[in-house]
Amino acid sequence: MKKIFLSIMTVAVAAACSKSDIAYENDQVEIGFAPVPHNITKSVAGVEDTTFPTDLDLYVFANIQGDEVDADGNLLDMWPSEYLNNARFVYDRLGSNGVYEGETPRYWPNVKSLIFAGYSNACGVVKNAEMDFAANELTIPAYTQDNATYTAEGANDLMWFPWNGSSYTKQSTAIPAVMQHACSWITVKVLRDANTTDETWTLKGLQINGLYHTGDATCGEDAATWEVYGNTSAETLYTGTAALGTTAEVYEDVDENMVVIPQVPTSINVTYSYVPQEGVAAVTETVKDLDLKIVSDPKSDDNIWESGKHYTYTIKITATEILIAPEVDGWDPVTVTPDIEF
Repeated sequence: MKKIFLSIMTVAVAAACSKSDIAYENDQVEIGFAPVPHNITKSVAGVEDTTFPTDLDLYVFANIQGDEVDADGNLLDMWPSEYLNNARFVYDRLGSNGVYEGETPRYWPNVKSLIFAGYSNACGVVKNAEMDFAANELTIPAYTQDNATYTAEGANDLMWFPWNGSSYTKQSTAIPAVMQHACSWITVKVLRDANTTDETWTLKGLQINGLYHTGDATCGEDAATWEVYGNTSAETLYTGTAALGTTAEVYEDVDENMVVIPQVPTSINVTYSYVPQEGVAAVTETVKDLDLKIVSDPKSDDNIWESGKHYTYTIKITATEILIAPEVDGWDPVTVTPDIEF
């Protein structure tokens, strides 16, 4: 899961294209989006390098510059009017340019400038999503994270880009729209202790317990906060028979892309067996229920998965006990060389 970057760009289209129900001032320049490289080191969205997944859509909000001024000629409200409201942008509607265009064509105003925000996810449009540009907060209610349809690229991830504080006109050729992760990424690694060489150890299952899958998200400039609710259920990461070595390895049926709504973690069940090799036929299968603390100190109150964070739990099985060590990092922050100047 590497970084991507979206740029709002202008797309020339024929004047005959149909308009939406919004009263646009100009029909000549359509609003479009395209992924571009950008020099940035914060944890931002992505699947592979600078390629935004073409099976995901974008949902965009925009407000337009106002007209009302005070006695000194100063604008009373810079961005009073809604221009785009949860507008859906789909990949390559025009068929050949590799750009995300409005499902219904969306056009730049002739003179006035716009401000933008938006989101993307694999579960379709969130009909009640709202953008408050004054607070720079995007609210996404009743979002459900579907863990049954993960792909190797981790496409089932909710991402958003906040208003970047600037405005743009149809003459703008590239506008930063940095996508951020609203969810948490969980990875589990397992190994056996190096002192257990006389026995054969087999991992048979990993299951995270008590996960919430639905919640209300408030996405600000740098992070998303969540209120989770509804039923909880267990999430199976791995089932099988994997011979454990002394090097920590990832064992996940979901291709290392366990993406969850940020919440307080509960526990993980680890199922394993071992067979003594000195002619003993007995196989002992053990299920351990381990607390998923985020930090190593079990007394710490800092125990909630946060948006845009990657949590790695390394589980070590020994002859007498089972240990778990948590780590937390950003979501694969990288730097790429920009091809476009901003």
